[in-house]
Amino acid sequence: MHSDLEPEPDLAEFTCRGTWAARIEVPEPTATLVLNAIELDVTKAWVTDGAGAAIDAATIELDEETERVTLLFAAPVPAGSTTLH
Repeated sequence: MHSDLEPEPDLAEFTCRGTWAARIEVPEPTATLVLNAIELDVTKAWVTDGAGAAIDAATIELDEETERVTLLFAAPVPAGSTTLH
C-alpha cells in the first residue's frame, strides 16, 4: 500500500485537518470498506480507479468502541487497484 498525507495543523486549537490518499488492492467488488480510525473524524471519502472515475461514500459510520470507520459506497468498488481518499 502506498499513501500520501497532507496535514494542516492548527497549533492554536491543537487539532490537525488534512487529506489522505492510499493506493489499495480490492480483492473482489464491494460496496463497504472498513478502516481503523483511532481519534479520526472522517467527513468525506471516495475511491478513484486508474482511469480517474470516482465513487463517493454515501454513508460514513464511526464506531467509537472499536475505533473503526465503515464506508458505504453508492456503487460497488470494483476489484483491482484503486485509490482511497
